[in-house]
Amino acid sequence: MPLDLDHLAGRDAAGAGRFRLDLLIDESGVVHKIALIEADPPGPLQEALRAALMATRFEPGQRGGRAVKSRVVLRVSFQPVREGNSR
Repeated sequence: MPLDLDHLAGRDAAGAGRFRLDLLIDESGVVHKIALIEADPPGPLQEALRAALMATRFEPGQRGGRAVKSRVVLRVSFQPVREGNSR
């Protein structure tokens, strides 16, 4: 199931932001650690994003046909929604 983060933008007054995060994911796809590399702007939206990612199960990395721990750098951008536009 794809990760849907559209609902998070409504939590920020401007509804916009750019984030870069470093995720440590185990062999079963569970996120164990998230390091924030960049947040523009920092604030409540970054915490909501972190919580959503921690609650998400990912496909684990693969090496030689076996699931392995992995590190993923994830970039997420939110754009403000304008009146009358649909997503």
